[in-house]
Amino acid sequence: MTLTIYDWLQVQAYVVRHMIGIISSNFREVRLLFEDNMWVIYVCLESDNEEDIEEIEDMVDEVSISIEFNPELISAAANVNNESEIDIIPKEKRLKHDKEGVILFRRKET
Repeated sequence: MTLTIYDWLQVQAYVVRHMIGIISSNFREVRLLFEDNMWVIYVCLESDNEEDIEEIEDMVDEVSISIEFNPELISAAANVNNESEIDIIPKEKRLKHDKEGVILFRRKET
């Protein structure tokens, strides 16, 4: 089974909804990927901050609950677990561009 555009849009909406209020100045980028039959929420932080990491973990849990309790809104192929992947990349280093997926947030950097 393949994902539909509606699957992507629905899961993006869940992630963005649960991201509201947790984005701090430490966040550099948030992407949504689908790898190995799993949704991956990739977050790049500027520094290792325990509070931000806890917020990300809570967000991932909330997205999982949204997917689980609204199965009629996405296809069976999209109704799978998700996980987070967190990178710490200091401001003086460029962001990695080796990740596929949809960029949901990227901080403006000079």
